[in-house]
Amino acid sequence: MKDYYDILGVPRNASQEDIKAAYRILAHQFHPDRNDGNDKRFKQVNEAYRILSGVKTKAEYDTRYDGGFTKQSSPDSESEPKSTSVKRKAWINWVVWIVAAIIVRLIVSDQF
Repeated sequence: MKDYYDILGVPRNASQEDIKAAYRILAHQFHPDRNDGNDKRFKQVNEAYRILSGVKTKAEYDTRYDGGFTKQSSPDSESEPKSTSVKRKAWINWVVWIVAAIIVRLIVSDQF
């Protein structure tokens, strides 16, 4: 299963406003009509936004996907610890997203 949060570069607890802002930036960046556009990446961004922008589809996605591991029906799967590398990757993604959000807000507010 694709990690739509990773595709948009937002954390799992991102607001709808943050998801929309990330989508607009990436859609503009990868739009196929641009000289350096990337049609495959543009389609991935659109798919991720389509799922994460709807309250119902986002909730359904969140229940089926849990940070790199698909949820299993086995009760033992809840007690298994995540590996350190997965936690580190999640932490790095979170830091990168925060830095990107700060830069976007500075650009939008013309303070950059």
